[in-house]
Amino acid sequence: MEFIRPLTSPLSQWLRRLTKQPFIAPGVTVADSGIHGKGLFASKDFRKGAIIGRCATATPGEHGLYTLTLDDDAAVDVVCDLKYINHSPNPNAIYYDDLTVVALRRIRRGEEITHNYGDEWVA
Repeated sequence: MEFIRPLTSPLSQWLRRLTKQPFIAPGVTVADSGIHGKGLFASKDFRKGAIIGRCATATPGEHGLYTLTLDDDAAVDVVCDLKYINHSPNPNAIYYDDLTVVALRRIRRGEEITHNYGDEWVA
């Protein structure tokens, strides 16, 4: 007796593709930053673990200000508003391997969304 069937319907295939698509959650805005140039800010509270977005990317011609190094051999340019996430040694968000950005702790309305880009990061 079969209880679980693989998700193969057109709707389930569409949903799987949709969940991998870049997006930015409602409640974020770009504004001037006290850290560096422009920054990404919460315009609503985000709970710990909330998904803030998934990066839209392109292959970089040269490594620039909005280039994320994924490992020793790969990099991508972030081409959506998530590129405005600035560095902080005490970040409130993290990029996961699938380029999803997730709140590490509660982020309050008006707070800048930050990520720790590592010791080698320079402005």
